[in-house]
Amino acid sequence: MSTKAGWKLRPETAMMSLGHDRFLSEGAVVMPIYKTTTYAVESFDDGEERFSHPAQDSTLLYSRINNPNCQVFEERLAYCEGGEACASFASGMAAIFALCFEFLKPGDVLMFSELLYGGTASLFNALLPEKMGIKTVGFNNENFQEKLKQVALSHKIPKLIFIETPGNPTNVMIDIEMCRRLTSKYLLPGLQPIIVVDNTFLGPIFQYPLKLGADISVYSATKYIGGHSDVVAGACVGSREHMNRLKRARMNLGSILNPESAYMCARGLQTLSERMTKQIDNACIMAEYLANHPKVEKVYHPSVLKVTDSDYAIYKRQCLAPGAIVSFDIKGGTKSSKKFLDSLKIFVQAVSLGSVESLAQHPHTMTHRGVSDEDKNRLGITDKMIRLAIGKEHPDDLVKDLEQSLSEV
Repeated sequence: MSTKAGWKLRPETAMMSLGHDRFLSEGAVVMPIYKTTTYAVESFDDGEERFSHPAQDSTLLYSRINNPNCQVFEERLAYCEGGEACASFASGMAAIFALCFEFLKPGDVLMFSELLYGGTASLFNALLPEKMGIKTVGFNNENFQEKLKQVALSHKIPKLIFIETPGNPTNVMIDIEMCRRLTSKYLLPGLQPIIVVDNTFLGPIFQYPLKLGADISVYSATKYIGGHSDVVAGACVGSREHMNRLKRARMNLGSILNPESAYMCARGLQTLSERMTKQIDNACIMAEYLANHPKVEKVYHPSVLKVTDSDYAIYKRQCLAPGAIVSFDIKGGTKSSKKFLDSLKIFVQAVSLGSVESLAQHPHTMTHRGVSDEDKNRLGITDKMIRLAIGKEHPDDLVKDLEQSLSEV
């Protein structure tokens, strides 16, 4: 982004004004919310020209296709992420479904990292195979090469590789560079799959998948980008070619982000760095406290990884911070989990994450309830696991809340 001063702005500065010309908006310092459903064309020829490419770039025709608030949010998120363009959606799941709708067809193969958000897991394990005829294959770091070779030998080249890292809820790391390196090794250049990374936990501040070999970053912007538990949104960032395809899919699916939500997400980007930094600092304190508590069996947070842990090298190479999600296994299973959660005073017992208030939930019976018991146990999502989404309260109060609640177990 060029400025009158002549230098490229850091994202924290660019988020204050990028995409909004104040003097084209009656001098409004803050971007207005554009409520209109339709947009006037200047002439017959202008209308014909706009409708010749309705879902590309900044064309304004109808709010199911595009709107100025989405354009500003998309420009800002792409700038933060380092991508050419962005497409915003009505939710994170709407963004993920649009990816599948646009880039896959019946008979295609989707490979995905096994540990996923529950909604994504349900889409990949049930809806895509049963309703759309798409074969889905799960993998982890250890078996990715073998799974890729098996798929290739079956003469079904994977069209899409979907990675969630850190994984929800155990913060497991998936090596993005390894996935790109091995697909380049075993598949011909013209047969390379699109690699998509769910960057919700750390992006766009503390992890940059596009620089690590991914083609598209996908977000639940509901989480850290929105940041206040009052907006539902999703987004994808990548090349202009891929984003224009997704915008066409979005137009056909009717899943565009509404203007007010786009405004709130653009505003959220203005304070994202400060909020996430505080939340991550708090999370490290909670992880250390829990790791030393006698009623806690195991803590799942990158800050407590040891050099000998398999995820440590990936974390150091791939992430700029450990994130603000702290999961832990409590001794005593469901009974202890229930007592702990029901005793919390400051942590709110609720799903979601990334908001300024701290949340706590039981993945086994809540967010990952739809995952089979066999898969949950294999992936470590047991009845003794609790997931904390750390907010920006004072850390002393959060520690005291954990302490008093654990004392009730």
